[in-house]
Amino acid sequence: GVVVTLLYTAFGGFYAVVWTDVVQCGVFLLTIVIAVIVVITQVGGLSEIFTQAAAINTPPEIGADPTEAGSMLKLLGSYTALSLFFTFLVQGPGTGTRPEYLQRMQAAKDMKTTLSTYKYAWIILIFVYIGLNIVGVGGRVLMPTMAEGLKSDWIMPVLFMTYTNPIITGLFFAGLLAAAMSTVDSSMIIITSSATDILKVAKGNKKIDQKRLTLFSRCVIILTGIAVFFMALHSNDFIVTVAGYGFGILGLTFFIPLIFGLYSKRANAKGAWACIIGGSITFCIWQYCISSGIFAADSLAATIPPLGMSILVGAILMWIVSICTKPMDEKYWKPYLTRPEDMTE
Repeated sequence: GVVVTLLYTAFGGFYAVVWTDVVQCGVFLLTIVIAVIVVITQVGGLSEIFTQAAAINTPPEIGADPTEAGSMLKLLGSYTALSLFFTFLVQGPGTGTRPEYLQRMQAAKDMKTTLSTYKYAWIILIFVYIGLNIVGVGGRVLMPTMAEGLKSDWIMPVLFMTYTNPIITGLFFAGLLAAAMSTVDSSMIIITSSATDILKVAKGNKKIDQKRLTLFSRCVIILTGIAVFFMALHSNDFIVTVAGYGFGILGLTFFIPLIFGLYSKRANAKGAWACIIGGSITFCIWQYCISSGIFAADSLAATIPPLGMSILVGAILMWIVSICTKPMDEKYWKPYLTRPEDMTE
């Protein structure tokens, strides 16, 4: 998988990555649909999933604390409805803040396509997250406690290996690999683009021979892929932690400015900075208060995830500051908020 990803990314470039991502997305979506069908069928219906989930009081894995009966369906608290909602905002519509998504939006043929792409992605991701949550809750019903030696993260592979035939199980692992390859190839393209820009600046923005530039880009992709491969062999937890915090910070700080910038004429740079700074500070304070026990475990404040509070505070700050300060010049928002047929040359 690593070799294949390096080859088509290095020698096919952005065009190859986009088209392979289309195929990989299709495989991944098919995997989710099959997983939902398997879980609902095995449990006995969608309503039965939530009925049984409410009664679970066993630890999710050997050595973990028991799950409080009814806690899986609570609105507030960690890994419950409210927390999952804010996580969706960052991982769903908030994905537009990630560099690889922005690169694709900028590569669209026109502004209408760019904005439509972002809107349609919301719809697809809504169904993806609904499906994943059904599989997650239903999987816990089918396997209240994972077998010894297995973490709860293994729930989907174990479900497929237990309740489907080998062909469907193989399709699942293909979907899993497709999702990973899609993320890796997109990230390598971003790294290569950044390295190329740095090279151009170092050369004083002088014209560089295209063949040398292509060779440089391919070398960066291959070296990056090799480095990440060896890091994954020895520092898997570290990579997951860094990626989680990195994408989380991108989401909570730039998600609201992105939404306001695309759909509001009043949004301005001062409001965006207020959102970014205020949201980041709120996240750190809220996270500290929860982890240090300043908020009582059964208090309302402790049930609101830091990510959610930072998004709420950031949105309020951006709205207030944007309203109270001078709006941006028309040239900045007109391409986004004006219908193409109404725009003048």
